[in-house]
Amino acid sequence: MPKFKIVTDSAGQLTADQITRYNIYVIDLPVTVNGNLYGRVSTINPEAYLRLLGSSNKPNIEFISPTDLAQIYDELASDGSEIISIHLSSRLINTFEVAQQAAEIASATVHVVDSQMASIGLAYQTLAAAKDVEAGKDFEEIKQHLARVLSHTHSFSSIIDNKQLITNKVINRFMGSIEDRLNIRYILEFKDNEFKMLRRTPDMSWVADFWDEQFKFMHQHEILDINIVHANDDRRAKQVLDTVQAQFPDIKINFSIVNPVIANIVGTEAINFTYLTS
Repeated sequence: MPKFKIVTDSAGQLTADQITRYNIYVIDLPVTVNGNLYGRVSTINPEAYLRLLGSSNKPNIEFISPTDLAQIYDELASDGSEIISIHLSSRLINTFEVAQQAAEIASATVHVVDSQMASIGLAYQTLAAAKDVEAGKDFEEIKQHLARVLSHTHSFSSIIDNKQLITNKVINRFMGSIEDRLNIRYILEFKDNEFKMLRRTPDMSWVADFWDEQFKFMHQHEILDINIVHANDDRRAKQVLDTVQAQFPDIKINFSIVNPVIANIVGTEAINFTYLTS
């Protein structure tokens, strides 16, 4: 049975301990401002990035070339390992497509996986694959496990500033400009490899209804993990944290600030709530 090494995107918000523990290679993309290198996704301060994103000097995240990624695959596989390369949803950024091209160029055997998820959903699959590799499972077993993890991942985003939703064509520019003037708020679910609009209204009364629906569902299932990720909205995110923690006092809820890659998608005033069921 071949050995495997895991490659993934920096958008997965893995911790340094997780990366080291499972020997995961994270593709670290460069961040530029006005064409000049500003830093790298893994080292740039998230608060500083969000400030830039809200300024006139907007940052840009550059993407790796298929040739460079193929070289990384071959270096990692120099000991005879095969590569499992797991990526952020192909609907959000192009690294899955780049990885497919790199796999064709590389001499190594590379299995490319579209996680069909954003941020924490990608992390769930990456960690599942890493644990399966450690357990000695073959790629077909790992692939089936990742499909099960995907089907049990539930991811929701609450977004106030719609600029990045417009930029990423989640909502169209004409409608977005009108909704911005009307102070429209959004709740979206990421499911079936795309954003699905659940609510778009200026009336905040729907928030209680949303949480009632989620808690009812969650209490009917075994919850394995809960994550809250915020973009420049610490106060509101902590209110969400307190609300969720009161419902699930025995579960350690992971609370963090958004990764630059995901900030480019959801914008500067957003909260993501992701959980995994058994």
